[in-house]
Amino acid sequence: MNLKILGGVNLSAKYKAGIWIVLMIAVYAQFDLLIHLSIEFLHISFEMFEFALDQLIEHIFHTDLHTTQVITFYLMLLIAALLLYMLARSIPTWYHTTKRDLLDCYHQLIDEFLSNWRTMTVINQIKWCSILAACSGLLLLMLGLLS
Repeated sequence: MNLKILGGVNLSAKYKAGIWIVLMIAVYAQFDLLIHLSIEFLHISFEMFEFALDQLIEHIFHTDLHTTQVITFYLMLLIAALLLYMLARSIPTWYHTTKRDLLDCYHQLIDEFLSNWRTMTVINQIKWCSILAACSGLLLLMLGLLS
C-alpha cells in the first residue's frame, strides 16, 4: 500500500516510519489534551442527552420548566442507580475471572522458570544466585540510604 500525499508523491518505508514516529511523539506530547478533550466530549454528550430528555418530557407531559427539570433529574438518578446496580452485579464476575487468569499466568511463569532452572548447569545457577544476591543487597543499601 503506497501512501500518496502532496500531489501523489510516493513515500518510501523510511519516510512512512518517520511520519509515524512524528505522529506518535505528537500524541504522547499532547496526552493531557486528549484526556481533556475526551472528558469534554463526555460532558457535552451528557448535556445533549439531558436536553433531549427535557424536551421529550416537556413535549409529552406539557409541563413547565421547573417540573420538567425535576422529572428529568429523577429519571437520570434512576438511570444512574440502574447502571450502578448492573456494575455492582458484574464486579464479582470480573474479579473471579481476573483472579483466575492471573493465577494461571503466575503458574505458567513459575513452571517456565522451574523448567529453565532445571536445564541450567550448576555454574549458571550459581551465577544467577550471585546476581540476585548482589541486586538485593544494592536495593537494600539504596533503601537504607534513602530513608
